[in-house]
Amino acid sequence: MKKNPTLHSYRALRNATPHRNHSPIEPGKLVHLLRERLHMNQRQLARRCGIPQSHLTRIEQGKGDVQYGSLRRIFQALFCQPILNVRPEKDFDAILAARAHVVAERRIRKTLGTMALENQEPDRETTQELLRREERRLLNNPSAELWDDEAI
Repeated sequence: MKKNPTLHSYRALRNATPHRNHSPIEPGKLVHLLRERLHMNQRQLARRCGIPQSHLTRIEQGKGDVQYGSLRRIFQALFCQPILNVRPEKDFDAILAARAHVVAERRIRKTLGTMALENQEPDRETTQELLRREERRLLNNPSAELWDDEAI
């Protein structure tokens, strides 16, 4: 028995909405599912949104980077309004606390290095207290200084 492509694309599209603990569907796959659901071929969609068909093919295959403006035009050509949804990987307070710890540790280590050269290095307990104080200072006075030396 032959599979009904309309029913198949409808089910896939219905299941494309991410649920809790599921990964969101890739934009290219979503474009493909929407296009199939509307019984539109790539040539037709490419013409509707004003991009080359070869570019649309690469987008649907998930190859290369696609600009948001292109995706917006594609989705609008598919009678959809794209909405950008951002979900933080972690709680922002946890991110800031971890970053403050890294920055404080670097600063204290640098200071301790200078002190060691002068034979004035403090004991471990004093070092830990200095680290805690610097972390608190960074978190109590939040600023961009947390990210000054950050390289992604």
